[in-house]
Amino acid sequence: MKSNFLYHFALIIIFSFQNLESQNTSVYVAAHPDDWQLFMNPNAYNSLKTPNEKVVFLHTTAGSQNTANNRYLAREEGSLRAIRFMSNTFRNESVLGTNMNKAIVSINGHRILKFTYRNSVAYFLRLSEAGKLGNLYNNPNSKITAIDNSTTYNSLSDLKTTIRRIIESESQGSSNINFNLADTDNTINPNDHPDHISTSKIMQDVAKNMGRVTMNLYTEYNTEVRAQNVFNRNYMISIGTWAVTTSGISDKFHPSTWNDAHNAWIGKQYFRTIPAKPVPGTNIALNKPTTALKNEIGHPSSSAVDNNTSLNSWWGANPYPQMWQVDLGNNYNLNQIIMINYYDGSRYYRYNIEASLDGINWENIGDFSKNTIPASSNGNAFYPNNHTARYLRVNMTYNSANIGVHIVEFKAYGTLNSTLSNTKFEQNNNQKDTKYTFSINPNPIKKKDKIKLALDLSLKEKVIIHIFNPNGNKILSKVLNLAKGLNEVEFQSEQLSTGLFIIKVEAFGKTKTKKIVIK
Repeated sequence: MKSNFLYHFALIIIFSFQNLESQNTSVYVAAHPDDWQLFMNPNAYNSLKTPNEKVVFLHTTAGSQNTANNRYLAREEGSLRAIRFMSNTFRNESVLGTNMNKAIVSINGHRILKFTYRNSVAYFLRLSEAGKLGNLYNNPNSKITAIDNSTTYNSLSDLKTTIRRIIESESQGSSNINFNLADTDNTINPNDHPDHISTSKIMQDVAKNMGRVTMNLYTEYNTEVRAQNVFNRNYMISIGTWAVTTSGISDKFHPSTWNDAHNAWIGKQYFRTIPAKPVPGTNIALNKPTTALKNEIGHPSSSAVDNNTSLNSWWGANPYPQMWQVDLGNNYNLNQIIMINYYDGSRYYRYNIEASLDGINWENIGDFSKNTIPASSNGNAFYPNNHTARYLRVNMTYNSANIGVHIVEFKAYGTLNSTLSNTKFEQNNNQKDTKYTFSINPNPIKKKDKIKLALDLSLKEKVIIHIFNPNGNKILSKVLNLAKGLNEVEFQSEQLSTGLFIIKVEAFGKTKTKKIVIK
């Protein structure tokens, strides 16, 4: 019996460590498609071989000013060939060959070339070099265009936002994000290429705005005169990676870069680490009002925001799919969300996170619908792009262990949006002419149709609306500041089952209820 316990305990520990590893997203940023292979290896190789780690290769410039001789395509082929080579050196399985998933993706309104290969992705922004990136950084309102004319970035802010959205889309669910960049300290990394420095400055600004990003800053050109510090298998990987890079360039009919000048950088990797800074602020979801479609006995929706991350307190409901929602009480610019599900070392959950200003119109800000990573006490972190919202909800769609879904703790971080903060309406309860009516039309409704309420108020007022099931359990809620006169309020009914529901409206200190039937 004791040995059996130790066996299962060991499995839990193993799975826990695997899960911690799987929470990493490592981003290798190169100004030119043939930079990272020389200066950021074997770190890039070791990131690729870490189980379930997402590895992003982001190339900012094309390494060229124009498309005249297609040298930029040769350098891109070198980078792609290097990624394939590294990915295929440690796997005991059939190789994928050159079958990379190629796509043109739209991010922040810009068309960008993207390749996917196992746990790696490569983006090519194809910006013109010759100092144009530095000019953009020093003149933030200027423009920069991709050399293939695929897109134009209208400002430095436009470029930074696009890069941030790339990182956020690739790092969903990651607790740790690592940027690998050129060191911008000239005393440590002297005489580096201007594009390397400009790229790193832009990425460091993105990291500061995102928060919780660890930065590895590399010495690059100067390693030519430094001692070799990469040996054994890692040295072989460094040589091989650069060799296939140069073969990709020469196979595209351009001069090989397998020469003394470039080879002097092989086997030398010098970098320093800037630890991640925590996202500022407090948990704005803590003890805020919550609702859910269902609640297991003893595990109400409020348990997900009680600051208890142990397995003694959690919200649960079954069977999936289920919905859980929190009202932050005001509009916030979100910068991080942490979701902790029930964790036992093996089970995993799938879900997506949505945000709304009004509780009616929702936007997806976190997609975990294809997850296969076991839940852990660390949870999964999501980084919205300063998305402004008052309401957050989680649509739980799957649990690998059973039909129930569970949230141990839901945390949100952000800053109050002063522009969109809720208008403080005066309470009119002491005035004589305080009255209202409300109606539901149509009634009954079909399941996928919206519930539409018409509220006619004699004065502007804060109105609270609740929807209850026949058992008296609160399903949905809204708190709205409504104007004098006729107001229309909508609820999505697809979250509700068919049957009879009660709608309760509170305004001017008076409560009114009506029944609605969903067919």
